[in-house]
Amino acid sequence: MEVADDPNRKPIVPLYAGDVDPSGSYMSEKDLPERLEKYAQLAGHGGTHIELRRIALLKEHLTDQLPSFSAGDKTEDRRFKWFITNHGDPRDLPQLEEPRSHWKNLTWHTRCWELDAMDPRDLRRIVENAIRSMIDWDTWNRCVTMEKAQRDSMKDFFASWKKTVAGAEQIQTDSKIVPAAAQTGIWFWAD
Repeated sequence: MEVADDPNRKPIVPLYAGDVDPSGSYMSEKDLPERLEKYAQLAGHGGTHIELRRIALLKEHLTDQLPSFSAGDKTEDRRFKWFITNHGDPRDLPQLEEPRSHWKNLTWHTRCWELDAMDPRDLRRIVENAIRSMIDWDTWNRCVTMEKAQRDSMKDFFASWKKTVAGAEQIQTDSKIVPAAAQTGIWFWAD
């Protein structure tokens, strides 16, 4: 709700990784987008600044190396009919006309995949690539250069400061200590 109510309305791209099954598919295609839009409308504006992006599991990830199971194992999921209608094998569509109580006993051609079965290194690579694809590399590199210059400047400043403090004669007047090398502009107050 806080994301949808963002007063700055800066673009936000939540990345979604989930199962290809009734609940996982429904979550990224219907539930989250509709919920974000609803919250944005309640806040008094549309949710067009939010682009939910599913990055895994995608069709390209559903290979023979990733184990799958029959959608028939998910007949109790209340999103099962939606899943078969929108993502199922066309041979399964007529079976949806059967009473729901019979679905568990039918043979389903539609397959499901669990994100947990994916190699974590592959998932890490997918997430990293998704993030990297959104970076403005010219701006990024300018920031890296500026940050390095700022760090170098601070190192030089502190090196100069240490030399001044370590080798300077100090004169105490009232409650302030003045370094002999006052040209540095560094003053220390002591009570």
